[in-house]
Amino acid sequence: MKKKSLVSVIAAMLIIAVSLSGCVKISFQPRPTEGTSQPTTQAPAYESTTSSPSQSGEDETTSSQGGQSQAYVTVPTYHPIDSEPFLTRCSELSELAKGNDAAAIISLYDELYAEYSDMDDNSNAAYIEYSRNVSDSSLAAAKDETDNQLTECQDAMLTACLAVTKGPCADAFREHVGDDDFESYAEYEAFTGEELQITKQINELCTKYYTEVDKVDSSETGSDAELVEAVGPIYMELVQLRTRLAQIHGYDSYTDYAYEIEYSREYTREDVEKFSSLVKKYSEDFYNLYYDDYFYSYYNGTATDDLSLNEILKALKTYGSKIDPVVDEGYEYLTVNHLYDIGEGSNRINSTYCAEFCGSNVPYIFATLGEGRNLDSVSHEFGHFIHFMLDPTPNPLFADIGDLDVAEIHSTGLEFLYSNFYEDIFGKDDGAALVNSLLLSDYVNCVINGCLINEFESKVYDNPDMTLDEICQAYMDACAAYNDPYTSSDDYWWTFVGHIFESPFYYISYATSTSSSLQIWQMSQTDFDGACAAWAQLVKTSYFGDEGYLQLTRAAGLAPITDTAAMESMIKSVLEYARAHTKTFSIDDIYGGLFGQNDQDSSLNPFGDSWDSYFGGSSDPFSDIFGNIFDGGNH
Repeated sequence: MKKKSLVSVIAAMLIIAVSLSGCVKISFQPRPTEGTSQPTTQAPAYESTTSSPSQSGEDETTSSQGGQSQAYVTVPTYHPIDSEPFLTRCSELSELAKGNDAAAIISLYDELYAEYSDMDDNSNAAYIEYSRNVSDSSLAAAKDETDNQLTECQDAMLTACLAVTKGPCADAFREHVGDDDFESYAEYEAFTGEELQITKQINELCTKYYTEVDKVDSSETGSDAELVEAVGPIYMELVQLRTRLAQIHGYDSYTDYAYEIEYSREYTREDVEKFSSLVKKYSEDFYNLYYDDYFYSYYNGTATDDLSLNEILKALKTYGSKIDPVVDEGYEYLTVNHLYDIGEGSNRINSTYCAEFCGSNVPYIFATLGEGRNLDSVSHEFGHFIHFMLDPTPNPLFADIGDLDVAEIHSTGLEFLYSNFYEDIFGKDDGAALVNSLLLSDYVNCVINGCLINEFESKVYDNPDMTLDEICQAYMDACAAYNDPYTSSDDYWWTFVGHIFESPFYYISYATSTSSSLQIWQMSQTDFDGACAAWAQLVKTSYFGDEGYLQLTRAAGLAPITDTAAMESMIKSVLEYARAHTKTFSIDDIYGGLFGQNDQDSSLNPFGDSWDSYFGGSSDPFSDIFGNIFDGGNH
């Protein structure tokens, strides 16, 4: 196993996955390797939601109906940890590795493994506490401390395990941990002092980034320009630190290091460039629909998609049973144990993610509700939740994040399956077709943005000495390459994308996985059961084995991004659906229809003389006149 930097350690263990409303994070944790005697700190939490005994002995309110159910797993809470005793005992394991006392080595290893799993739990718990109030400096400090402790302890234990694989008790150790883990331990390269220092700096800078975003976001006078001035230097320093990490490992560019080491991707940069060229080919057509129809429709107030927590949970339960029995099981596990924190609040992190606790193998959804699209965001994380419930990470020490390109199919694929019931959930009169088209539009935009941000990041990391102005220009150039017509010279949207700061080169996985999920949507229009079966096969299959994105998608009947013909067919299908279910309204159409004028007269036109002036307004007094611009029907 090749060593990963703290960027991947923290990204893997604390954060990943996305909802369209913000940066989404996923945590992956361990389970004992099959056929071995790896220790666990608790019995596996997920077995059956109907007969497991309660561990806490207390009831929890868990459903939208307010019912009481007996909980049988415990969600860890944050507490300060002194890591020095753990580090001392790792040194003791290294010393034992030189001798012949296999029983003593295995016993100490088991104790350390269990303790490390608890530390990983604690790190997740600290992050969740921080997410509830990002303006609390003490919570930010606690998060940073647990992150740094975890990194140091991970390195110490892996270094000790490496020593055991080289010692006289190696065979006994292999029998105890299994071949896969043994080989991973044997290939570990210990952190150098410089690497530990760099990774700690990266941790602290990422926390500082979120603090600065919160300051600007909560300020009445905050602006995009103010944010770029605050976080731009943070990003420049992160680029330098990560570039140095890549150089330590023999890479000239962090871009190549990220693809090959951080994410272990099966496809290459060249494959992504080819796929990106195809996306650019259709991006202008998409943006014409996206801006003319999507934004007009949304500001027009045609759709009612702002659901309460109870309504969201009711929808998950009611329609999940029509998708696959495992969705029912996931809902019961989620609600019986109250494995979620879904709410509102100005100090909460503007993010939705699914975390999984290592020692207990318990997934947990954290979601900050916005002004709309909340069902989409929560059902997205629910897809991750179900997979984590079924397939927890084999070993926390390796910071193995699985296959991200598959992980996001679990989430976005489930969103699209739920969208088949939008007419029941939102009602015809409330614009179910519009909400469905908004979801499609967002995810086509997600494909474009995945490619766009990847191109932007590649440019920056291939030229790590860029000034802040040059970085901003690189983002503008990428927007222009993808034909975004409403990006101006003072558009700093990239500064709001936490992944760019925290998990560079993650975003391309949204493009690849969404391309597969859009195929699930495409299939669901004519073969709903087949689409459900394709999603269920992926969510029930482990992505920690030898097979990755390319093999797993093909096995489920889906095409990967390397299949250009299938990708083009999918893109055309989605665009055709959008055209068939929308009517385009230009400003001239709106003005002429209302006032019977052939020529625009800004003195009479209440919208002014431009698209921007209309949509910059605070209200739309003519929304009732325009009505529902989407045709009805079952979608």
